[in-house]
Amino acid sequence: MTRLFVDVTEVSALGRKSEELTGVQRTCLEFAYELVTAGRATAVVLNPLTGRFRSVAPWAFELEHLYATDTVRERLGLLPKVRSLGKYRGAKRAVYAAEQAVVGAIRAALPQRVGTAVGDPVDLAGGVLLTAANFEIARRVGLRAKALHPDVQVVAVLYDTIPLAGPAAGVSAGFGRAYREAYRALGRSGARFIAISEHTRQEAIAAIAGDGLDPSVRPEAAILLAHEFRDPTPGSVPAPLPNAPYLLSVGAPTGRKNGKLTLEAYRRLIGAGHGTDLPTLVFAGRVGSDPGALLDRLGGYRDVESHVRLVDQPSHATLKALYLAADALVFPSLYEGFGLPVGEALWLGTPVLASNATSIPEVGGDLVTYFDPTDADALAALIRRTATDRTWIDDQRQRVVAAHDTLRSWSQVAASYADQAVGAGR
Repeated sequence: MTRLFVDVTEVSALGRKSEELTGVQRTCLEFAYELVTAGRATAVVLNPLTGRFRSVAPWAFELEHLYATDTVRERLGLLPKVRSLGKYRGAKRAVYAAEQAVVGAIRAALPQRVGTAVGDPVDLAGGVLLTAANFEIARRVGLRAKALHPDVQVVAVLYDTIPLAGPAAGVSAGFGRAYREAYRALGRSGARFIAISEHTRQEAIAAIAGDGLDPSVRPEAAILLAHEFRDPTPGSVPAPLPNAPYLLSVGAPTGRKNGKLTLEAYRRLIGAGHGTDLPTLVFAGRVGSDPGALLDRLGGYRDVESHVRLVDQPSHATLKALYLAADALVFPSLYEGFGLPVGEALWLGTPVLASNATSIPEVGGDLVTYFDPTDADALAALIRRTATDRTWIDDQRQRVVAAHDTLRSWSQVAASYADQAVGAGR
């Protein structure tokens, strides 16, 4: 039987002050929990300074502590941050490379802070290594695995091609260059790729045709991520919630997340005399605590500030409570590889008003009310209907709840990825 290893290095890069996990980190943890618990895989982590893979004990992924960031730090340790050299060129790249080599040598000579669940070095030879890390960490993990064990099969999760979109998606040229270089190196080492949506797979194929991606990065399959939202840690208490009724926006609303469209819709409704019956608009995520500053960053929307509330870096318990109490999730994103908030809201029975762009219709299916993410009037009409037609919004909620059994769990998704990783590589 082919041995399967699941990489959690991305999670070990969790910042010291981070109070919430990123979507990529949560995906890594979910894969590890499901596959390790089912006895299908061994979890491993790479220290970029020592260049060694170590096993991670199964108890590191106890379900009741899966999203508890302090516990994650204690069990997996904290890996030092390593600069992504792919963003830079010429002399600057050479200087940073030299700096990184010196700092790395010094750090490697010092005692390492090893997580309590991190065990002995592990031999990956002849196995399959599944990494759901983002592109830069996936590159380090994959290339190091192949250097140590040339016969290991590396299977990487391809989240999106957004860095190739450039300024239209709020992405710098350096970031896009780092993305291309990382995946080219990984693909040419023999790694295989699984996309998280059919949209992402097709975008990757189109990018290959247009010389934006190396042909070696062509995804062999597309497997949708899960809708499932895990229950919070037992005993965790959500923070006080904004007063209902409110509409919820999850994630930083800047750039491609297109939060300014929602604000523009509110501005137009207020201008039309509908301000008194509008629900509060709640932004939850890495949004800070100053509504005015956020509204300025989004394009000068101080005139709607009285309708806006911020919940900065909500805990898992608080996020669940926010979903459950919301009239609807508003998700106006321009570019997505999947769209976790859409799936999570549906899992918890919350109606969703979402952009019809990119991968989002794959996630929402016929359970979501869609709008054009460039049409503020269309979104304004839906917000107005949500505020004034309780029968309609209650019907949407009942329809979502009734469809719960059709939604995808993390158990199903992790098993599908494992089957593809091991089965297609035989």
